[in-house]
Amino acid sequence: MTDAAIIMIKQGISGLPVIESPDKVEQPIGVISKSDIGRALTTKERAC
Repeated sequence: MTDAAIIMIKQGISGLPVIESPDKVEQPIGVISKSDIGRALTTKERAC
């Protein structure tokens, strides 16, 4: 998740595709957005 956040900030984008690579064949399985990362970080803080 941290890598995705860094890429989004550096590139000025708000989302990235999530790719699964079974048997070296890349398949898109979803999208991660800035709000997904923010939500995950907020949830993690509350758990601590």
